Amino acid sequence: MGSAPHSSRLGLHVEPVIAYRGPAPKWARDLQVTNSFFSFWFIDRGQAVVEWSGGRKIVGERQALIIPPGLRRHHQIAEGSRLVSLSFCAGWGDSRVLLRLEKPQVADGSAARQLRQAALRVIAAGGKHPPLIGTDEFSPAEWLRFHGELEVFVAAILTWSSLNGGLVSHSRTGDARLDAVWKDLTNNLHAGPLPFKRWADISGLSRVQLDRLARRWLGGSLHSRRDELLLEEVRRSLSSGRESLKELSARLGFFDAPHFTRWVKTRTGRNPSDLRGAWI
Repeated sequence: MGSAPHSSRLGLHVEPVIAYRGPAPKWARDLQVTNSFFSFWFIDRGQAVVEWSGGRKIVGERQALIIPPGLRRHHQIAEGSRLVSLSFCAGWGDSRVLLRLEKPQVADGSAARQLRQAALRVIAAGGKHPPLIGTDEFSPAEWLRFHGELEVFVAAILTWSSLNGGLVSHSRTGDARLDAVWKDLTNNLHAGPLPFKRWADISGLSRVQLDRLARRWLGGSLHSRRDELLLEEVRRSLSSGRESLKELSARLGFFDAPHFTRWVKTRTGRNPSDLRGAWI
């Protein structure tokens, strides 16, 4: 299946979220959701339908589906369906995702079977811990064994997806001038107008030139990528933190709490309070 990414050497972060094999939970069979992580499903039995603003996919038995993070979707999983399900985060230390997908990808045939087997090895290494994976539940030896299988699985996803239209990112963007701007953006992440004047001083490039490079190397404009990072930080903070909405909105540079609430609801369809503690 290929070698695993070397997290410590390259600065990659690969972490599990959900891993199980069996019936789709009743609460998850008809759901509208935006997740901040990748989701992999192999349909052992049944069918799933996934719809998003750009299209619709029907996934049948013996097919696999890879759903990118940040995609607002509505999915319906047929009653009685059984899945191999593995969700994970994979990205760089500066919050860029490791694999950029414009839409969900479907694998079938031998490719789907290989991905299924790699996912099953992750689930088996999880032992008694599925479906929700937390590092505090493992002994060090269990965690290293589990994480090793997860990295092999993610490497297999990268190999297959890159042959089918996925864009694998690298530790650097491919342009030193953009690297400097991206570092400044991630180190000073906040809402509001972007500091293109400061970035012109850093890079010697205009806004148009920087956005052209960003679309090539980062998959979108600097404004859109900044908003993706902001939303990821909002989800992380609401899921695990204790800041009030007022404190969080101030830290992230929003004008006030109502502005923050409107911004989040426009992008997720939910109020920030509804996202607190949510992993779906």
